[in-house]
Amino acid sequence: MDESGVPLDETVGRCDHESSCGYHFTPSDFYKIHPELCGKDWRDDEPDWLAPALERRKKEKEKPLCTISYEFVKRSVRKDVLSDFTNWLTSLLDCDTVAMLIGRYQIGVTKMNDVIYFQIDSDGRCRTGKLMKYNPETGKRVKDENTKGKINWVHSILKRTGHLPEEWELTQCLFGEHLLKQFPDMPVALVESEKLRSSAAD
Repeated sequence: MDESGVPLDETVGRCDHESSCGYHFTPSDFYKIHPELCGKDWRDDEPDWLAPALERRKKEKEKPLCTISYEFVKRSVRKDVLSDFTNWLTSLLDCDTVAMLIGRYQIGVTKMNDVIYFQIDSDGRCRTGKLMKYNPETGKRVKDENTKGKINWVHSILKRTGHLPEEWELTQCLFGEHLLKQFPDMPVALVESEKLRSSAAD
């Protein structure tokens, strides 16, 4: 990828099965074979298959980033009121550690005791929040199809209640991304769910 996240060329990259395949064609290898492209915008001659991706990227750059007021985060992140998820965490960790995690990861709670995983980017802007229901005794997510609102989004609620305009568009970031600048020397692990990251944090 270049700095804009656009593929350099379909031949450049590393095979996922390198141990059995061994394919690895680096950008420097590509420019050795195509020195005429060095120092010029190679996208002037982009192949047809790349055009839709480039057009999407151009439109994304032109659109302003939609965010949510941090006031909604501050009102929802409470160490004195536990969600069903953070209540379950107290069965694994001491209360001070759970309170620290709530503050560090900005984990919110609703009036129904659902957890809110706020997505706050590295510049401190809230993109949205994901509301989820958990069983407070088992720590398992409620997946019963008959349970209303087992998964919801802060931006969807705010749009329905008129706090956000209809044209507001979601651009997600990673849960916990705001901690990258706060802890620049800490190792970073990408995991499948917000729950795994919160409960495994030290």
